[in-house]
Amino acid sequence: MGGTNFVITINGKKNLFLSEANQYVARLLQGDKMKQVELITSPQGQYSDKTAVINIVTKGSLPDGIVGNIMIDFGKDFIKPNLGVTSKIGKLVYNMNYQLGYTYYSELTDKTKVINYRDDTIHRTESELITWSKDDSHELQLNASYDFSDHDLLTFSGQYSYCREREFQEGNTMIWNKGNNKVQSYVFENENTNREEQWKGKINYQKSFRKKEGRLFTTTYGMENNQGRKRNVQELTGKLGIEDSRGMFKNRLRLTEHTLGMDFTNPINERHSYFLTAKLVARQYRSDEELNYDQYVPAFRASYSFTTVKMSLRAEVCFEKTINEMRFSNRSQKVRKDFFDVTPSASVIFLLSQRSTFSILYSVPSFRPDIYYLNPFVDRSDPSHWKVGNPDLEPEISQLLSINYRFYTKKTSLAFSAKYKHSGNAIYPYDYTNEAGVLITTYGNMNRSEMFSLNMNFEYKIPDKLQIWYSGEAKYTYYSITRSNFPLWNFKAAAGVYVTLFKKATLGIIGNIRPMSTSVQHTKFEYLTTATLRGEYTFTSRLSFLVDVDKFLWKHINVENVKETDSFYYHKDEQWRGRWVSFTLVYNFGRLCDRVKKSGRGVKNEDRVKEL
Repeated sequence: MGGTNFVITINGKKNLFLSEANQYVARLLQGDKMKQVELITSPQGQYSDKTAVINIVTKGSLPDGIVGNIMIDFGKDFIKPNLGVTSKIGKLVYNMNYQLGYTYYSELTDKTKVINYRDDTIHRTESELITWSKDDSHELQLNASYDFSDHDLLTFSGQYSYCREREFQEGNTMIWNKGNNKVQSYVFENENTNREEQWKGKINYQKSFRKKEGRLFTTTYGMENNQGRKRNVQELTGKLGIEDSRGMFKNRLRLTEHTLGMDFTNPINERHSYFLTAKLVARQYRSDEELNYDQYVPAFRASYSFTTVKMSLRAEVCFEKTINEMRFSNRSQKVRKDFFDVTPSASVIFLLSQRSTFSILYSVPSFRPDIYYLNPFVDRSDPSHWKVGNPDLEPEISQLLSINYRFYTKKTSLAFSAKYKHSGNAIYPYDYTNEAGVLITTYGNMNRSEMFSLNMNFEYKIPDKLQIWYSGEAKYTYYSITRSNFPLWNFKAAAGVYVTLFKKATLGIIGNIRPMSTSVQHTKFEYLTTATLRGEYTFTSRLSFLVDVDKFLWKHINVENVKETDSFYYHKDEQWRGRWVSFTLVYNFGRLCDRVKKSGRGVKNEDRVKEL
């Protein structure tokens, strides 16, 4: 269908945590264990946010065994080995994945010019920054499920990740007044170290009912813990009145999050069904900078669906309360900000034929700013560009209308979509210069924002011979900030061709063009054009090799605000590294049992996702 937002289930259950790339599914489809495949193009209930559900119905029970793959990504600047294992032992299924990464980025140069028309003393600031960095990371994932019975399923998912980024900088900054006289000049050296450590887990219990096909009850508990550490050492040597200095700051941000949720799906009859869900999220943020921030989000959502042979209609409403309690230092008062949002949505999908669908969606999405938007801590790791949050932000409430058309055959898929979004208080990043000539980036609620976009996706495929695809978007955005308006059109597109040269080799080329921008105040986009040459060779059914050559056709990116009537002019010249070559080596191992145990009964309706 040309979409990627789908889910795969086995006999109606997502207990295997499978995706289209999982080795277990690949082995299952290659054998004679598959009975049929069911495609649901208008899923409801817990999969209502998906484009489709693909349900694989098997002959008897699934085979036991262990399968997996070893994959190594490497290139001039990085190496990332990866190990993945999936196994089934009776009623227990588990999947484990571990990835280790190391990356070295060579020198990169950024040049920035800011003109502040409201200040005659610090009128023009020019900075040059040379950056190189080293990163190392670890990531471990574990998913497991256990079928107590045909109607009781317990699942668990867990993840641990660690990343350390070490960044080294050398640069200089010069400041002129309106008379073009240099008033300040300094050079600096920086060493920034960021450590991010995260672990999270979720346990889920699912109950189906023997006497009511499609009725499903689930309860979920999840916990997440994040630890982020920043360390910055800065040495500054100044001229024209600025004294030499050496500074260092450290900061640690800790997050603990608990989530409790319950869902209930109940089909009234073949055409009518409803879905209820209740959720409570509790977050606790703590920082070395004397930050104490607690957030509680209780929410309730109700959905009703009506389905016929040619149409599927869904109406939904969500009630959400947000409670924020913040204290940014021991000397400050505790601040409490509460929000209550009612966000309705409705959608209708028309099945025009067996090969085409047409859908309309209306919703009122909301965005709650989290601590990364609210925290007033000033990040000075880049001495010429500081970043700071805004604790006075309000939640962003929008109106969204989306229209989609899809057409697909065995070889071709074509999709068109149009979206319109309006918000009266959208959250946006904006820039200004302080009294020392430093560029400050923070966040605010703008007066009004609008977005209109047109999208198209096309794919033509002859299995094992040829694949051609294209995706494109034209987007119009309009922002109103205080007394300034920023209307802008931008475009992006990507296309690719894959050709099977002979049985074991595939050659492809991908082209991409996209805009580059960092702030809504930019009234002009420059475009980055890239091309990727990809080759793949399959030595055996277990061993394959892939090479990617990325060529940046643009070496310089200019992003600028050219309106001199605004508070300042911002220009950035960013150099890219050019060609990037990477290699991937994949080895598949393991096997499934040749004999599959006969199931004690046939596949029943409650095993499937027909009710969704």
